[in-house]
Amino acid sequence: MKKVIIPFVLSLILFSCEKDKPVADDIPAWLKVRIAEDESKIEADSSSGLDIAAWIRYEYRGSFYYEYHNMLSSSGPKVYNSKGDQINYGISYMDYLADKCCKKYIWKGPAYIGD
Repeated sequence: MKKVIIPFVLSLILFSCEKDKPVADDIPAWLKVRIAEDESKIEADSSSGLDIAAWIRYEYRGSFYYEYHNMLSSSGPKVYNSKGDQINYGISYMDYLADKCCKKYIWKGPAYIGD
């Protein structure tokens, strides 16, 4: 019985943390460049504030959208589509907030403390 319970518990732990694991596949080229630039800036200036930021991918109506969260920002996160265009903050943004799903971290700064 122990042989069955132990692997089951371990698999539950692994799957429950899946949304926090950064995604390595299907990252758009513009976002790879942006992340690389941010990492270079963090290395050059550790007080830049970029180390407490994260990129999070959501799915909305069959497409991926990317949110840039920075813990120092007083405004909501900037939201980009897969092409790298920032989406408008109108009615479509409210629909996006209500219907987005499938949270996946793409990148977390070394000091990011978000959920």
